[in-house]
Amino acid sequence: METTLDSTLKNKVSGTTEKGLGRAQDILQAARSLLASEGYAGLSMRRVAAEAGMSLSNVQHYYGSKDLLLEALLLTTMDLVQGKMDAIA
Repeated sequence: METTLDSTLKNKVSGTTEKGLGRAQDILQAARSLLASEGYAGLSMRRVAAEAGMSLSNVQHYYGSKDLLLEALLLTTMDLVQGKMDAIA
């Protein structure tokens, strides 16, 4: 079974390496931080790129749009919450 992060990157033209998965995680962490502090209006691809310390084109390589980035962020967050609930149960 593929992980949520892998499935959120499925629309990417090229494959994703281990280093690429790490970068995708960095992007999601930056997006999570911005969304928590600035809300949806403050979440832009350019600001996520700056927060993650990479170029805008690099962020767009992994997540082609703000909507795809937000979808990936929500899916991975839901997976984390589900994992914690499963551990409790």
